[in-house]
Formats: sequence, C-alpha cells, structure tokens
Amino acid sequence: MEWKDIFDTYRIQPNYIEQVSEKVYKLNTNSQNYCLKFTSLTEDQIGYWNAVYRYITERQVYGFVPVILTKDNHPLYLMDSHVMVMSPWVDNFRHDRPADEWINFFHGLGKLHGSTLDHTPVSYTENQISEIQQFFRNDKTRKKEELLQYIRYFESKRYMSPFELQACMHYRDLEWMMEVTEKWQSVYLELLKEKQSRKAVLCHGNLAPSHYTLLQDNIYFFNWEYARIDSPSSDLVVYLNNLFTYHDCDMNKVSDGLSIYFQYVRFQDDDICELMFDLFNLESYFSLLNEHVSNSSKEEIRQSIQLEKRYRQLVFANQLEQTLYAKLQMNQQEY
Repeated sequence: MEWKDIFDTYRIQPNYIEQVSEKVYKLNTNSQNYCLKFTSLTEDQIGYWNAVYRYITERQVYGFVPVILTKDNHPLYLMDSHVMVMSPWVDNFRHDRPADEWINFFHGLGKLHGSTLDHTPVSYTENQISEIQQFFRNDKTRKKEELLQYIRYFESKRYMSPFELQACMHYRDLEWMMEVTEKWQSVYLELLKEKQSRKAVLCHGNLAPSHYTLLQDNIYFFNWEYARIDSPSSDLVVYLNNLFTYHDCDMNKVSDGLSIYFQYVRFQDDDICELMFDLFNLESYFSLLNEHVSNSSKEEIRQSIQLEKRYRQLVFANQLEQTLYAKLQMNQQEY
C-alpha cells in the first residue's frame, strides 16, 4: 500500500497509523485524528455515492459525520481498485453510553429521516392489486412447501443433528408467522385501494450498533457507503433485527422508541404493513436451511448459532406485531 500517495492526496502527515479493523485505520496527527476506511464500494458505484454525498451536503443532513475531501475536492479516493473515504475520527465508547441509548437513537433516526422525507405519488388499479394478491398467495404456498420439505427431510433421518432439531422445533412458530403475515397482507390489499403516495427518505443502509455514536445526547452516523434513497422501513428493519438478535431485548423500550420515531415520520397503516412484511421475511432463514443441506463442510456450531439468531429475530418481530396491529386497529376505528 502506497501510504505516501494517500497522505499527499489528503494533505496530512500522520505521526503513526493504527489498524483498528481489516478495513479501518486510525491516523494520528498533531492537530486531530482521522478515520481512513477501505469501503466495499466498487469503481462503478462511485458516481452513485457521489450523488448521495451531494444530496447530504446540499440538504445539510442531520447527524452525518463529515467526509474529508481530497486535494482535488473529491469525497472518495480510488487507488488500485480500492475505494477509500476519510473522515474525522469519532471515538465510540460502548460502555459509556447512557441507559436510554435506544430512545436517543430513535430521536436521531427520526430527525435524519424526517429532514429528508419526500412523498412520491402512486395509485393502484384493480388489476395491479389483483396481481399483488396473487403474488402473496403464490409466495405463501412456496414458503410453506419449501419449509415442509426441509422438515420432512430432517425428520426422515435416523439421527437429527442439533441444527436439524432446532429447525424442527421452530416449525410450528414459523407456520404461525406465515398466517400472521397473511393477516397483514389482507389489510394491506384493502389499503392499496386508497394509497396515494409512497415515502422516501435518505437511508443509512447499514444501521448496525457500531455505525453510530452518541455525543452529548446527539447521535452521529458513520460508515455511509450503503446510503441510498429508500423506504424508511429499510433502515428500521436493519436496526430492529440487530436489537432482536439479543435474548434480553427490551420490547417496551422498542415500542417507546418507535412511538418517538413516528412523531418525526408519521407512518400510515400501509407503512406499518410494509414494515411487518420486512420483519417477517423468511428468506434469510431459508438460506440457512439451504446452506446446511448443501454445505458438505457442516459447520454445525456456526450454523446453529445463526439459525437461533434469525429465529430470535422472528420471535421478537412477532411480539412487536401485536403492538403494531393494535395501533393499526385503533387507527381504523378512528376513521
């Protein structure tokens, strides 16, 4: 790696370089510290990311950790097919975070989404709604048959592995979640008849807990390489699934946090439906089953851990569903 070229490009001279992770380096200088990240972007994606960057700077988006420009005023630096981005170093002390971190997070995400919220006009014909309804039916049939095939295959063995026993124990719950999803789909199809617009916001794209920090009760997001204009649900689902990975997830705090977020971005009933569809998405669960069946190396422990995490995410999503469905029914009674 030609460090001198990088230093010349950013016009800095570090005293020393600390490798923090495989892709992240901390550059220590006399004046301040910098974060140099080797992104996952390809050369073909640079133009799109530059457009997102211009959008962020022109609209002065809340909570965006600034990017250090190169001497040619570019936000990204391409060297030997590697796309790099430089920003001020922001310390991220997990143990120093307040007990109400989630509340602060939902305030911060609400401000981010609320400040970039746009509405795109839409309308659905009867034929389009019928096509969506048919898609829902076909998708449910496919998933039920696929899941049942896996379970029958596992149960046909004389001795099931721990992973296969896990999947069999999950079966009834997953089947129930498919029925719950169908309930939301029925509501959604009715709402489409009156739907007039779709929400679009600037999404971070990868809201893992390590991609934001709290400074004096303000939240700052970094690692923006997957940023895009998308439905607000896409960010919410990523963050919620990160929370749902842990067995001690506090669902009361999640519900309170969503109530705060909805004050910034008011979710209509169809938005809530789309959020639930994403939370109840079984494709990643099926991918793990398929990997287990087709993977000859049989990394049993890793596969079991991943399956349990995905199942836990679905279980917590089912708990949240009860709260959101009550909210949806209350909204409909008001109308």
